[in-house]
Amino acid sequence: MQQLSVDPSDPNLWFQQLLARRSSGIEGVQEFTAVIVVPKGGDFCINARLRRVCLLDSPPGPLSFKERFTGTLTQLARMVNYLNRTFPPGTPIAELDIDIIGGLPTGNYKLPVVELWALRLGESLIVANVVSPSAIVGGSARGSVNYKHMLEAWIDTLRDEYERESARSPLERGVLFGENRFLDTCLATDTDSGGLILAGSTASVSPLFRVPFDRGLFDIGGVSTATAVQNGSTRSRAIETITRWNAVERQVATLLSNPTTFKETALSVSDPRVMGVLVDSMRKLAADDPRNLDFDKAAALLKLGEAQKRQLKAAGATSLAGIATVLHAAPEVEAQNADVQRLRTLYKTRKVEGPLPDLLKLGVSAKDSGAIVAAIGDALASHPATGLPR
Repeated sequence: MQQLSVDPSDPNLWFQQLLARRSSGIEGVQEFTAVIVVPKGGDFCINARLRRVCLLDSPPGPLSFKERFTGTLTQLARMVNYLNRTFPPGTPIAELDIDIIGGLPTGNYKLPVVELWALRLGESLIVANVVSPSAIVGGSARGSVNYKHMLEAWIDTLRDEYERESARSPLERGVLFGENRFLDTCLATDTDSGGLILAGSTASVSPLFRVPFDRGLFDIGGVSTATAVQNGSTRSRAIETITRWNAVERQVATLLSNPTTFKETALSVSDPRVMGVLVDSMRKLAADDPRNLDFDKAAALLKLGEAQKRQLKAAGATSLAGIATVLHAAPEVEAQNADVQRLRTLYKTRKVEGPLPDLLKLGVSAKDSGAIVAAIGDALASHPATGLPR
């Protein structure tokens, strides 16, 4: 593996290298020659194993702003995910991408931080609910301040979704799987000519297996929020991205070269990791992509039940990509609504002034999403085209 580097004379070179790496893919052994030394006149057998490892990936699509903001539940869910991922609760408002501290009353807030990103659906505004130590010892101050109009935040969401996916290594996004190919060949000495003749040869292929590459077991560096990235130079962002890619590739190389720690897990379409990549791939389908089936055709393909179809339609899904977007966003929306409900109760109890944040009535819970994804996995696993077990 040739690691990526940064040319100090050209800070943009890293992007060209990333494109080259993505286009060339993950290279494996193409061909090899083995030289075997055995005693003259002796018979021998060769037992060879070739391990092929592939990657099921969900690559990012091209950056596009064609998707207009219409305020659907799925778009709002993506926007909430962007805000909580980029500026999570606890982020000082002084570190946001715009200056909103002037909108707070002076004197009451010592170090205001984001407590909740609130949506005002009627006004199409995003409001930062903030909390801060107050001037009174042991006291705190809470309040709200306008952040951005949803139209602007939507452009930020589209750009962030693309940039984050582009910066992630395919090994971070995807699922590794492979197979073992065995070749057992025996050669014997011909008594007449004294040369070697083929005594027998068998070849076999193992079932597909998933490589247990668990990203949560090691730290590959980098940050998951944008505050540090926005303030960094092109060179610092390049070094961070390259460091992450190199760290992941070294982990995979070490795993594959160490047979004592390499455990083969049977590959199944219904595996949560595999389904996660499939759902992620489906939600990235463009509106004009022929694979982005309309709702009825997609529901039939995924073998959705009537109750599931009603839930997904009520959440705003109108296509295959819409179904996947709802399933992907449901856990984040549920967590957002729990925080909103907690803050609404707190604001009423303490008589905090200002409008209360709105709930996102998606209608699909995290549990519902998990059950639907599992049902889709079982349906795909039973399809003869997959050729894979459940």
